[in-house]
Amino acid sequence: MLNTCPLVLQEESKRLKASLGQTEAQLVSLKEELRLRSERDKRREKRYAEMPDIVVKVICRYRAELFFKISRKTKLQRLFGAWTERMENKPLPIPGAGCAGGTAKGEEKRLQFLFTHMGRSVEHDMTPEDAGMEDGDEILAVEMMDLTSLEVEEIPQAQRTLLAKHWTEDPVE
Repeated sequence: MLNTCPLVLQEESKRLKASLGQTEAQLVSLKEELRLRSERDKRREKRYAEMPDIVVKVICRYRAELFFKISRKTKLQRLFGAWTERMENKPLPIPGAGCAGGTAKGEEKRLQFLFTHMGRSVEHDMTPEDAGMEDGDEILAVEMMDLTSLEVEEIPQAQRTLLAKHWTEDPVE
C-alpha cells in the first residue's frame, strides 16, 4: 500500500500541473480579450467625442421621410414621439393610404407606429448606441391601423342561390 501511494501522488501532481497550465492559458486569453475590448471602447469613445450626434432618417412608405439629429445616448422615445407628433399634423399625400378617417367627431385620432432598424425591432427605451445605429442610418416606421374604430353600416350576409329543379316524368331523360 505504501508503494502505490507515491504513484497516485505523482499522477495527481501531473494532473494538477496540466490543470494549472490550462487555467493559465485561459487567463492569458481572457486578459487579451479584455485588452481588445478596452481598446475598442476607447476608439468608440474617441469617435463619439469627435462626433457625439448622429443623423438618422425615419421613413414611412405612405407618409414621409424625415431626418433627425440625435445624440447617441438619448432614448429613442424622444425621436419616436417627435415623429408621431409630426405625422399627426401632416395630411396623407396619397388619398386612401394609411388609416381611414373612421373616428367620431371630437375624438382625436392617435397614430401608432412600429419602428425597425436593419430588420430588427427598435424599442422606445433603447438608445442609438444600444441599437447599433451609425450616422446616416435609416429607421423604417410602419403605421399601425386601428380597424376596430371604423364605422361599418351593415355587414352583408352571404346569400344562397336556390337551384331550380326541373324534374320530368319521363324515365328516359
